[in-house]
Amino acid sequence: MKATYNIGMNNNPVDLDRFFDNLSKMGLIIRHRFDNGEYLDNPEPTCIPVLVSVREFDPFYLAETFCLVMKQDCIAVKVEGGESRLVYNPNFTGEKMEFDGQYFIDF
Repeated sequence: MKATYNIGMNNNPVDLDRFFDNLSKMGLIIRHRFDNGEYLDNPEPTCIPVLVSVREFDPFYLAETFCLVMKQDCIAVKVEGGESRLVYNPNFTGEKMEFDGQYFIDF
């Protein structure tokens, strides 16, 4: 399974290099890079990690966990050969948008 995420960096308190290094020790193959993205029509530095595993994992549940840890409103997720969507922080109370592929940054 392969999933790509777009994680905004504004207000993100996590050292993502260390975070993804620790995740890779759990059996996920992770590559990541940084790029310039957009959130609510505003530029935002964005981390683009790709997670690959021979084992099944729930990429959307993982994105929800990332939202909680990284203090994100939402994270865009694209699963290879599958669904793409915005995953919202369970504590988010604002208006929710739908996934729009034109804003997604592929690895």
